[in-house]
Amino acid sequence: MAKKTAKSVQAAPREAAAAPVVASVPALPLEPAPAGTPAEAVKFDLGMAKRHGALTLAYLARAGWRLACEKEGVGHGEWLVMCEKEVGISADTASRYIKFYHATVGAHLRAQGAAHRLVDNLTDAMIEEACAGLESKTATGAMIELGIVKRPANWGGARENAGRKARDAAAEAAELDEIANNPALLFAAAKGPLDELWRLHRERDLFARLGDEELAQVADVLEDLAKAATAAHKLRLTGRAR
Repeated sequence: MAKKTAKSVQAAPREAAAAPVVASVPALPLEPAPAGTPAEAVKFDLGMAKRHGALTLAYLARAGWRLACEKEGVGHGEWLVMCEKEVGISADTASRYIKFYHATVGAHLRAQGAAHRLVDNLTDAMIEEACAGLESKTATGAMIELGIVKRPANWGGARENAGRKARDAAAEAAELDEIANNPALLFAAAKGPLDELWRLHRERDLFARLGDEELAQVADVLEDLAKAATAAHKLRLTGRAR
């Protein structure tokens, strides 16, 4: 299959399309893809993106670059075969990776005055410097941030709910601490519900209206509270007698 092939990241640029000079940034080097077909190189980058959280976006950008280079030199049918049969992804997914490359590295190079978005020599510094400004460090999050894919309706729902529950639990604990450390609030918290319960019993015959199971549960709670209060009272009287 005769087509333009994406050169390795370490390859020298062609004079006709020399890459712009980009200031290097401290970065972990990306692993070079083993010798093989372009499709195998793409599969390698996508596999590394899944295994290396800190470099996910960098490997994803390099995979998008490889795919963009290959797409330029093949027909539609060949492109579909490469994506689906050789790489194992859909053409739509491949297009998203290409868009990711153009939205990160391509945009970064254009901002520096590059004439072409698709370079022959892609360096680690170019990739990681272009991805460094993304707030999200996950593939899906970065795609959403760049507008390549739409934000799902439930995106972040589980995390937001978990955070909300944690905040509610912390607020409840703080409120209990405030009540426990304030005698007036503590007495009001204890006496208020008991007064209401007594009023419901006296004026609405509360206990006669409850079912057997509910009445047993209420009786157990009241009995436990009575025992705890009586024990605390006796302990208090004993301490004073000493």
